[in-house]
Amino acid sequence: MISREIIDRFLKGEYSQEELEFLKNYFEKDEVEELYEMLRNDWTQAEAKPVPNEVIHQHWRKLKAEITPINQNKSKSGLSQKVITYGALIAASLLFGFFLFKPETVDSKKVIFKTSLNTSNSINIKLADGKIKYILPSGTRTIVASNGLAVAQQKENKLVYSFNRSDLTELRYNTLTVPLGKTFKVVLSDQSEIILNAGSSLRYPVQFLPNKSREVYLTGEGYFSIQKAKTSFVVHTTDISTTVFGTKFNISSYPSESTTKVVLEEGSISVNRLNTKKLIRKLVPNEMATYNKASKEIHISNVDISSYISWIDGVLLFKNENFSEIIKKLERHFDREIILTKSSANQAKFTGRFEVENLEEILKTIQKIVKFNFEEIDNKIYITP
Repeated sequence: MISREIIDRFLKGEYSQEELEFLKNYFEKDEVEELYEMLRNDWTQAEAKPVPNEVIHQHWRKLKAEITPINQNKSKSGLSQKVITYGALIAASLLFGFFLFKPETVDSKKVIFKTSLNTSNSINIKLADGKIKYILPSGTRTIVASNGLAVAQQKENKLVYSFNRSDLTELRYNTLTVPLGKTFKVVLSDQSEIILNAGSSLRYPVQFLPNKSREVYLTGEGYFSIQKAKTSFVVHTTDISTTVFGTKFNISSYPSESTTKVVLEEGSISVNRLNTKKLIRKLVPNEMATYNKASKEIHISNVDISSYISWIDGVLLFKNENFSEIIKKLERHFDREIILTKSSANQAKFTGRFEVENLEEILKTIQKIVKFNFEEIDNKIYITP
C-alpha cells in the first residue's frame, strides 16, 4: 500500500527525491487503479475541477512512445479508459520527474515542467538482474526482480530477505547502497543483521547456499550482528577479510580513509589480510584491529567500543578524537561538504556526545574547545583558523 501523505506531497510539489523514486518504483508494480482512486478521492474532497482532457492528451502525445507498453498492459486488465488515461499521465510524470499540477489551478496553456533531481542521495538496491530499485525509508513494499519473483520485503528502514528457495544452486548477488546522511538495515537470508552507515554499500547473496561459506563485501562502514551457523561468515573489504561464526562487530573501511578498523563487541573474530590465509590474530571483545593501507600492517589495541558503534543509534559520540577525524564523520552524517584548511587545530582533541543537534550547533559547541572559524559559501562549510 502507498500512503496518502506521499501522494499529497507529490500533488503539492513538496515531495523529496526519495519519495519521487519510491513513486516511480511503486508504479512499476502495476497498481495504477489504486493510485488513481486515491488521487480521485483527493480531488473530490477538495471540490477541484476535472483536469482538462487537452492537458492529458498534450502530455500523452509527447510521451506516448515510452508509455505505450504500460498503456497496453492496463487495457488488458480491463480498467476503464479514464483510469488508463490518468494512469498513463501519472506514469509519464513519475518516470520523467515532472511535477504535474495542483488540480485546482490547472491551466492547459501553462504547463510547468520540473526536471528530475539527482538520484545519488537515494538509498538504492541493485538486483542480480542489474535493475536498480530506489528505497524510501518510510515505505513498505516487496522488492520484485524482472522475472517476477519476490526478492525481499522492505519494512520501513529495514530490508528483509526471507523468500528462500529450495531449488537455488548458485549465488545471486544484490548490492545495497546507502548515501551520505542516511543509515539503513538489511536482514540477510540467514537472519544476520547489518546496519550500513552513511556513504556505504554492501554486496551480498540473495540467499546463502547450504554448507557454503557465507561471504559479503563491504565498502564504507557497517555494524554486523551475525547468526551462528555451521558455516563461517566472512566480510571482505578492499584490504582485509574478517571471519566470524556468530558475533557482533563493526567494520569501517571507507575508500578515502588511510585505515580499515574492525571493532569487536561480542564473540570472537579473526582478521586476515586480503587473499592470504595467514591468521593475524583472533580478537576478543573490546579489541580493535587497525589495518594501515600504506604499510599493510595490522595493529591490535584495547578500546572503548561505544564511540565506534554509537552511530547505529543515531548518536555522534567523540572520545578524545582528532578534530580532522570528527570533520570527516560530520561530512558523512550530514551529507555536507566541509573544507578544512591546514591548521594546528586539526590535531586538537575533542570529547562530546550529540543526538539531536544540527551541524551548526555541533560546530559551535566544538568551537568552545577547539579554536576555529567557519562559514557557509555556496552550500559548502569552510573551516579556517
